[in-house]
Amino acid sequence: CLLILDRCEAAISNSRTQFLYFLDQLLVAGVRLLVSSSSAAPIDLTELRRGEAEPTERRSRDEDDRGEDGRRSSADDADDGDNTEGSRRPPVSLGLVQLQPLSPRDAALLLLELCERPLDLDELTPLGGGSAGEEEVAADLLGTLRRHELIFRLGGLPPSIQWAARRLKDVTVNELVAELRALKPREQARL
Repeated sequence: CLLILDRCEAAISNSRTQFLYFLDQLLVAGVRLLVSSSSAAPIDLTELRRGEAEPTERRSRDEDDRGEDGRRSSADDADDGDNTEGSRRPPVSLGLVQLQPLSPRDAALLLLELCERPLDLDELTPLGGGSAGEEEVAADLLGTLRRHELIFRLGGLPPSIQWAARRLKDVTVNELVAELRALKPREQARL
């Protein structure tokens, strides 16, 4: 089973300990994970405990499992979570894959595809698009959009482009650009 966890920035930065515990429990259960994040603080393999309890938790559990004579039974020893021959955990590998932002042309194409309403050249140019054939207008629309401030402000990030496409259902391109200008870079990164 492969579980894909996308946009985990908030979980990594705000609830790192709980998020790592969650990942650890999934890995112990044999689930393969693909975690996507633009977080500046990536996950380190040494942070994953791989099912091991905290020392205080293990100590109290060990004390609870002891019999009247103070010794643990052999059945308890077999179930202590150690990495023995009979209970091998699947290997974990962690790699960092950095994806580059989309090119302005690809970002413009994605926005045009995802936008729920048609964008026209008049909306992107202050003086209007003039009269031209349908193919020429489509080429001009893509060329104009890829050089537009909106595409620059979205930074080539697909989640930001998806957000913009949803917003363009209710606002014009110029209104959306004004919204983005008002945002601080950190606020815009959360889109």
